[in-house]
Amino acid sequence: MPVIVSKAQAPRVVVVSRRATAGVAVKDTAAVIVDRPAPVAAVRADTRAVAVVGKGAQGPEGPVGPPGPAGGDVFVRQADGALGGHRVVRSTGQGAAGYADAQVAEHGDDVLGITLGAAVAGDEVQIQGSGEIVEPSWAWQPQEPIFLGAHGAMTQVPPAVDSAAFLLVLGFATSATSMQVRIETPIYFED
Repeated sequence: MPVIVSKAQAPRVVVVSRRATAGVAVKDTAAVIVDRPAPVAAVRADTRAVAVVGKGAQGPEGPVGPPGPAGGDVFVRQADGALGGHRVVRSTGQGAAGYADAQVAEHGDDVLGITLGAAVAGDEVQIQGSGEIVEPSWAWQPQEPIFLGAHGAMTQVPPAVDSAAFLLVLGFATSATSMQVRIETPIYFED
């Protein structure tokens, strides 16, 4: 596919009639005419010069955003009820989040992540869907998986088959006070 480039000595109008032409770069040319199987199309070339004089002054500082963790996927939803910090939430529709529960089968595929702080009904709540979370009050067994329990709680004890509808690994403990969030596919228990 040839590319046609005109030079300063070239005519002011270029006609391209080959279907295999990939592109046309025309310097100081007023118009480019492309012959197609359909009617001829004319494109007006922009020959204005733009000069960058120098770097501009810095604008005013923008508003401070909400604090987030170092790395990871953090997003905001509206709390559909009172939510505690560091609890597992699920989508409850229309941009809202509520507690996930391993005892309710319908919650398994709706888990969003872990809240980073508490929220009252109607307020925004930050949710982390992946990455590391550190919480000084935790006492995890490092390198062990963390599961969804009842009412948004996290546990390192897998839920019992007779009391849970599904098993969901939320991630694993990286230390006694931190976890790597990596939500896996739920495993549903048969009745």
